[in-house]
Amino acid sequence: NRSNKEFINDLTIDHKRFLYSTLSTFGPLEVIEFMKNKDVPLQLENNFKYFPQSNRSIDILKALSKELKGTVMLNTAAERIHINGNFTVYTSKGEIQSKYLIIATGSESYPATGSTGDGLRFAKKLGHQTVPFYPAETNVYSSFIASKREQLQGIAITNSIVRIKGTKTMYSGSILFTHNGVSGPVIQHISEFLYFSLLEGKKIIEVSLTDHTENELINIFNNVNNMDTHVLQILNKMTIKRVAKFILEELLLENKKLIEISKKQKLQIIEMLLRYNIKIDKVEAKENAYVNGGGISTKELNPKTFESKLYPKLFFIGETVDVHGPIGGYNITIALSSGFSCSKQIINDIRSNK
Repeated sequence: NRSNKEFINDLTIDHKRFLYSTLSTFGPLEVIEFMKNKDVPLQLENNFKYFPQSNRSIDILKALSKELKGTVMLNTAAERIHINGNFTVYTSKGEIQSKYLIIATGSESYPATGSTGDGLRFAKKLGHQTVPFYPAETNVYSSFIASKREQLQGIAITNSIVRIKGTKTMYSGSILFTHNGVSGPVIQHISEFLYFSLLEGKKIIEVSLTDHTENELINIFNNVNNMDTHVLQILNKMTIKRVAKFILEELLLENKKLIEISKKQKLQIIEMLLRYNIKIDKVEAKENAYVNGGGISTKELNPKTFESKLYPKLFFIGETVDVHGPIGGYNITIALSSGFSCSKQIINDIRSNK
């Protein structure tokens, strides 16, 4: 199980400490127990991501919506908010008035679900600082792979190191070459940084095509006893067979005996295995990204309650706020945790005013 500290360390945002207080109140362990009590047991994958044991996201949706019947207006668009002592929400089906208001409208990821970024619009009109939404945890496009390196399509490297060239950004994990470019957990994780690096003109990623280190690759070459061994046989020990064949073709090398290739050619092979350069064209649009970064600035909110510092009894929670994590339970944990914290504050406030 992920501790609160481990959970926060897994996040890539600079202001991750903002979440310490709310996660201490309702964190990963509480979310796991909460979903279990809703008959949706979770399972741990890759040692840090949680998904439903059924592998069906619809089970989480059903569990969360089961108790909302009769208490929630469905298919109703909130159009604007007016504050005059109480809150008045103008909707497509009339007005709603309340002493408290929680805005949990999500980001701009998959707007067909109703997540159209309205929370950011409301917050800006009320004078809050906001960070524009941007894509995170998504695939990236590369015409270089799509049209010029078709041999790589369909290949998966289970433990690749991916760097954004010209930056210090580096992550490791599984990568998949697709007909559009590159995907897989490590690509999704690095995609938000790639989005910003592309804006700066940094378009190259360096991808390792092996899980061996440089010293291990050198040793494989040096420890070949039979000099009549062909290069492809050695390459097959360094990476998967399809990649080994691709490297020979890419470097225009014939499948010669080891004794027949030069030291320079050996170094070219090692360099390509460790740092294969791929030009990236774009990151998937924020509307199609699994997660969005951006939202209401955390400087505008009380970290213990998610209450606005400008308007008492107004709360922003979930992905409407400028906090996010990787896929695999992080964002729903932040949503449930922030929802719990603000609800607890409202309940305590109501009780104290009785």
